[in-house]
Order: sequence, then C-alpha cells, then structure tokens
Amino acid sequence: MEAAARKANVMFVDDERRVLTSMRALFRRDYNVHLANSGDEALALLERQDMDVIVSDQRMPGMTGVDVLKACKQRAPRAMRILLTGYADKDAIAASINEGEVFRYLTKPCARETLRETVAMAVDAAGLGIPEAAPPTLEPDTAVGREAREAPTAPGADAPAPMPSPAATRAPAPAQSSPARGSAELLVLSTDGEFTTALEAALGTSYRIHSVANVEHAIAVLEDNPIGVLITDMAVNGDEVQALTTQLKHCVPELVTIVASDHSDAHRLIDLINGGQVFRFLLKPIKPKQTAIWIDSAIGKHLELVKNPRLVARHAVAAPASSSLLSLGDKLIRSLASRFLRTRGAAAAPGGDA
Repeated sequence: MEAAARKANVMFVDDERRVLTSMRALFRRDYNVHLANSGDEALALLERQDMDVIVSDQRMPGMTGVDVLKACKQRAPRAMRILLTGYADKDAIAASINEGEVFRYLTKPCARETLRETVAMAVDAAGLGIPEAAPPTLEPDTAVGREAREAPTAPGADAPAPMPSPAATRAPAPAQSSPARGSAELLVLSTDGEFTTALEAALGTSYRIHSVANVEHAIAVLEDNPIGVLITDMAVNGDEVQALTTQLKHCVPELVTIVASDHSDAHRLIDLINGGQVFRFLLKPIKPKQTAIWIDSAIGKHLELVKNPRLVARHAVAAPASSSLLSLGDKLIRSLASRFLRTRGAAAAPGGDA
C-alpha cells in the first residue's frame, strides 16, 4: 500500500485574528494550516517549520506583507508566496514584484473559490520539492558584474539568506556555477529612445540587445534570436504589451519578462503579476546600477529555468483570453514553445544537465 501523501504546510499571516480563524476553517481539511498574527510570528514559525505556501496580508502593524514575503523568500525560497490586500497600493504592488517575487497578488474581497484555487495552484508548484536557486554569481569580467559589485544594496536586489531555514536544511539548492550569460540575449520593446539608451549604457557590452518599437517587430526578433529576457515598456501600448506578456508566459515560461513604465498602474501591475509572472518592474527613469543587477538576475533566472525544466511549473500561468494580438503571434508562440519543449527534453534526458 502506498503511503498517504503528505499534507502541504500553508501559513497565513494577518493581524486580524478573525481572518486567521476563517482561513483555518476554510483550509484545514486540505492542508496543515499555520497561523501568524504578525510578521515576527511568521518568521519565527518559519524557523521551526518548512512551509509550502505563505499567504500574507499587506497592511499590518510593524512588518508589511511585502516585508514578510521578502524575508520569507530569503529564508525559504521554495515556498510559494501570495499577497492578499484590500488596497490597490501601487507602491506595494511594485515592491511585491521586485522584492517579494510573489506568485499571485489577490485583492480583497476575494471570493473563497478564487482563494482556494490560487492556494491549490501554489501548493502544486511548491510540491515539486526544488527550491529556487540563489541568483548565480555575477560574471567577474562583464560590465554588469563590475557595476553591480560597486553598487550599494538596492531595494529588490537579491541578497543571501542571513541564516539557514528548515526548507534550506532539508532541500538545499544544488551548487550553481556562474552561467554563460552570453548564451541569452535581451529584447527591448520601447518607443522611448532615452529609456533604451539608458539601458544600453547600464549594461555596456555584457549582452546582445535587440531594440524594437512595436509588437510586430518584437515577434520577428523572438522568432530568429535566442531571447532570454524580454523588457517591455508599457508606453508602447499597454493592452498589447500585457497580452503579449501573458501569452508568452503561458506558452514559454522560460522567457523572463521585465516591465517598465514611467508610472505605476496598480490594476495593470496586478494583472501582469497574476497573468504574466513578471520578474521585475522598472520605474522610469531607471537607476542604472539597480537595473544592471536586476537584468543580470533575470538572465540567471532564464538560464536556471532552461537548465532545470521541473522549475518551469513554478512559473505557470493560466491560459489567457483570446485577442487579435494573440492570433497575430500564434504561429510564432507555438514555435517558441516547441523550441523550449525540445530544450526541456534535452535537459531531462540521461546525460543532459539536471
């Protein structure tokens, strides 16, 4: 007889005890539910118990939800992180991308079924048992590496965990050597010449950069080049950029997306988190040193996903609704998906990189 499957450990963090009580009632039949009434309680629990999913409210006394999830990311990188809030706070949403790398961002009031489905998706992703690896070491001989090492620690920059956690102790990430950054290229979709010039200046000659001004040209570049990171400027056409980002992430989760804008559209960012799993949000005008660090980290994330196909499911998104844009790029997107599927198969085959 097969052993019963382990129940996932799910932690809810909220300063309102009535909310925590309702979460226990809603989820206790399916998961081992852990409750924390503050950020400090959550981190203390995390030191004693490995968690699969962490759901945190945003507005709490002391540590905010973003602060909690950022700390949890450092201590337990395998755990999937969900932010739940009643306020569409654009700064908090941007921080949830750049600092907490949240799996989903849910707004209150949140339907019970939506919350249950989201937690179930997060549990499935966490159940792979592979912790997200720490960002690979910066290349010593690239402009990005030199500039990043000279830069002060920036909000959102990945940092080493201050102490080991139960998750790290039981399932350590494999040692990673510095990847061959030159094997992946960047695609910048923007009509803002100053933004593109600033990006090129920040990165120097570290990467090959393709710059285009519309979605049609972006699709053509994607078809012919080994793009690992897509940087999209919402100024081009917010709806088209969002549709492209969502469709590409659904079909080609190895492609890492960074979104740039000169303002923070709260609802657009929420849609991009939940539908496109954007890796970082750049507020224009960009900060060169911080941007260089984030893009280097994005390239590392892309190469990590290509090398470790099982991690791909941790970045899965639901199929997007159809649109005229999607039919335009449908053939390309299927081609890209096939290319990466072949890459996944090669990585998983005996003798391939694991």
